[in-house]
Amino acid sequence: RPYYCGHDVVKLGQTATLEDVAALLWSSKRPVDFSGASSIGTATSGRVAAFTVLARLAATGHSTRGRLMHVLHDESQSLVGQLGNSFAAAPIKRQPLHVRFAQGWGQKADVAELIRTAMVLLADHELTSSAFAARIAASTGASLPACLMAGLATLSGPLHGDASGRAHALFEEVQRSGEDKVIDQHLSAALPLAGFGHQIYPDGDPRAASLLALFNPPEVIARFINKVTSLTGLMPNIDAALAALVARYRLPSDSAFGLFATARSVGLLAHSMEQLSVM
Repeated sequence: RPYYCGHDVVKLGQTATLEDVAALLWSSKRPVDFSGASSIGTATSGRVAAFTVLARLAATGHSTRGRLMHVLHDESQSLVGQLGNSFAAAPIKRQPLHVRFAQGWGQKADVAELIRTAMVLLADHELTSSAFAARIAASTGASLPACLMAGLATLSGPLHGDASGRAHALFEEVQRSGEDKVIDQHLSAALPLAGFGHQIYPDGDPRAASLLALFNPPEVIARFINKVTSLTGLMPNIDAALAALVARYRLPSDSAFGLFATARSVGLLAHSMEQLSVM
């Protein structure tokens, strides 16, 4: 099972907010609030806006060297807030990010709770490729936005943080063609089924099980998940759970990546700041 600083992630997902997790991973002595970040206007939204904003901040950012940790915490808080704004979180002061995402996407309080759980489950996952990239940038004294951009550029790959996009595309195919046809096509040609199996969790991804237990995916997707598991032995992972959430509530097309990137930015920044302590 995954843990954050000794705390069971699945249990944290029951009540904690992303702000709570940020305070834990950053060892912050003050409450974290992502709602105070001012928006940097762009002509687009979603991941294009997110990377555009980060590129601007990285181009003008200050090195992490010689700056106290509480100052870096403030900057990290602003960076996560900027990402949330880029993915259309509602501009509401002193509200947690999951509430702002839900309102920005026209969703009710029950969906806000699901978003909260998903982001807590996604906030970190030890030394992944994106965390390693962020640490490499931090080891050079690069600015925090540059560290975060290095991490998110790596996260954006379809074999990492955008794997939920592959699962989303698979689920869309299932909804168009039916579960049996899609399963037959993939298994007959030995094609991988995006969103199933995880090398760290051979008995099933506990993050996925935790999230999927909280809502009912569309019926055809639920049947698809059950049949794939029965025929292959592979359990759905967090990417499939996130894609199922997007499908169930018809969230924006880029929302799976938006949730993953915004939540994981907390962990990437934690890795970046931790790297400073070993230099």
